[in-house]
Amino acid sequence: MKHPVALFAIVALSSACVDVAHAQPRGPRRPSAVDAGVADAGARDPRWVVQRGAGTWLPTCAASAGCVAPRAVPRCVAPRPDMRVVATLSFAEAIDRRFALAGQPVAVRGRLSAGGGCTEMGCPAGVCCNHCRGAVALTGEARSSLRELSLGAANEAAFMCAGDDSGLCCGTAVPAGDVVVRGVLRAVPGSGGAWRIESPTLCAE
Repeated sequence: MKHPVALFAIVALSSACVDVAHAQPRGPRRPSAVDAGVADAGARDPRWVVQRGAGTWLPTCAASAGCVAPRAVPRCVAPRPDMRVVATLSFAEAIDRRFALAGQPVAVRGRLSAGGGCTEMGCPAGVCCNHCRGAVALTGEARSSLRELSLGAANEAAFMCAGDDSGLCCGTAVPAGDVVVRGVLRAVPGSGGAWRIESPTLCAE
């Protein structure tokens, strides 16, 4: 049985399939970005592909076929003078204080990143024969080994990503700059140390 491995780094997708000993190259397949249901209706555009792999890909691959436009992240606006809001924490502050803040509303500044893992099959150059799944998360630097906060409930479609060796399609756009995520901070049960922001609202700074 082939097992999923983490192929996607937070910064970029590897430009080629993983070479696996004794793996048999397989023919082109319909890209998982199309059939995984992250966004299964509407016009597709290569501009919306994230973690794009370098090189030339077959027309059926995600990098060539493109993605449906993801949910946009609006710009942050100043709250009204009469509105009470929680103070925005840096990512490091939120991680340092996570146990004290568990179950409470928070606002955390960080960067969005799309990452995930893929099946492990040997692919000819330009052929996207692996299926990849992942999610959009809030990331940042912290003194703890914890470097990301999951967003929303488990497998919430708005924050899921799917694709192939060539790139990912995600339900939410990944802006280049800082974002602020507001929601309730909780530990993820049975995860071995992961945390998430539930019922998140996002804005880009």
